[in-house]
Amino acid sequence: MSDDAWMIGRLRAGPFAVADKMDLLGLMARHGLHLSDPSLLMEDDAEPVVEVLTSPRGCTLVARGMSVRAYFLADDGLEVEREKLEDFLLEAAAPNMTVSIIGRHQATPDAVFLNSTQLTHDGDIVTWQENQMTSRTDEDIIIKVPTVSALDHLLSTSMG
Repeated sequence: MSDDAWMIGRLRAGPFAVADKMDLLGLMARHGLHLSDPSLLMEDDAEPVVEVLTSPRGCTLVARGMSVRAYFLADDGLEVEREKLEDFLLEAAAPNMTVSIIGRHQATPDAVFLNSTQLTHDGDIVTWQENQMTSRTDEDIIIKVPTVSALDHLLSTSMG
């Protein structure tokens, strides 16, 4: 593991009711959702690793890299606006299907940001359930949020 491995962000989102990776990435592009911000990449950084896992429930997006944050990004590199994410969800997920967005990134070696969002819609209205946490260290997070170790395990095992 390199000295800057702490900088690697992770994002897992899904399932989405789309046929495959190209459909999912096309919908994201059409709605202005990005997995990373190119301005966050340093000279030697590789592009984020992106996988789309398929199951009977749909496609799940998994991304990791130094420019990946714990949430979807907009064209300006900031967190995407709720309205854009809701428009994307209305098209990418079946009604009454819960989509989870789980992410983690560290802005500094001792500041961890975790995001866990569940979204569902009835064909018109999107319902949100969000849990976000920023902590000075991983140890603080484990004390404050007992489920974080399970979240970290899910993210690390699904993203290599």
